[in-house]
Amino acid sequence: MYFTFALTTSGYGCASENFPGIYARLDVQSSYIFGNLCTVPPTARPPPPPTNPPPTNIQFSGELGGEIEWYRGTVQGGKKFDILQCQNVVVDWTGVNRDGQPHSIWEFRSQEAYKDCDQSQATRLVAPATTASHVIGQVDTFDVKRRYFGSLEGDDCTTGRMRFSIKVRPRLQHKFPGYECDGATPMKVKTTETLVECRKMCKRLQGCFAIQYNNKKRCRIYDKQPTRLVESNQGTTCEIAAQNCDTSSELSLLAINKKTPGADDNIIVG
Repeated sequence: MYFTFALTTSGYGCASENFPGIYARLDVQSSYIFGNLCTVPPTARPPPPPTNPPPTNIQFSGELGGEIEWYRGTVQGGKKFDILQCQNVVVDWTGVNRDGQPHSIWEFRSQEAYKDCDQSQATRLVAPATTASHVIGQVDTFDVKRRYFGSLEGDDCTTGRMRFSIKVRPRLQHKFPGYECDGATPMKVKTTETLVECRKMCKRLQGCFAIQYNNKKRCRIYDKQPTRLVESNQGTTCEIAAQNCDTSSELSLLAINKKTPGADDNIIVG
């Protein structure tokens, strides 16, 4: 679809020196145009595109994540939700917005199956019910990846907007200032002005498990967990994603002065 915003009223060539083009705005002449040149009434004109479209990704805040109201035509339907590792997403149809119809929750195995609402490529998590609540969280949201969900009762998924996706982002819980990440090859290396920007880049990328940042503003993104920490200068830091859903837990070798790994350790400080 194309829109015409203005017509040339005078000019010579295109952007010629000393010959500026002069254009007539069509919006201020619309009454004359529709009244004399065509039969389409002004009310039939398509609305202009929004100047500030709503974001496609919704970031849940807080440790507990957020809630999705589950009913036909839900305003949260078809949205993409960003959460951190181990945050909870509550899918609820017990509140005032419930529609009295049976709905379910299925998890699709791929983005293609999600787009097509393909039941043959989905696993049922909650059987059809007129009222229920289901928590997707902790172990379910530990893996850093994107997941797809929907209700497959009638046309819930196709026209009822009852589907959504979750992108689990890494929680860079374990921080090692003065150490470099080692034992893994970075998937991306980029210059960023601050450590905070480096962290944000990790959270935007699918499969980021660790970052390394130094005083030269070099940000290294790792898609595999480093297996070794090498002592460096104070301007360097290695940060690794959560290893479990206990926010108070530490890697067995988080203590920087520990030199001897235990039997279950998979990171060596050297």
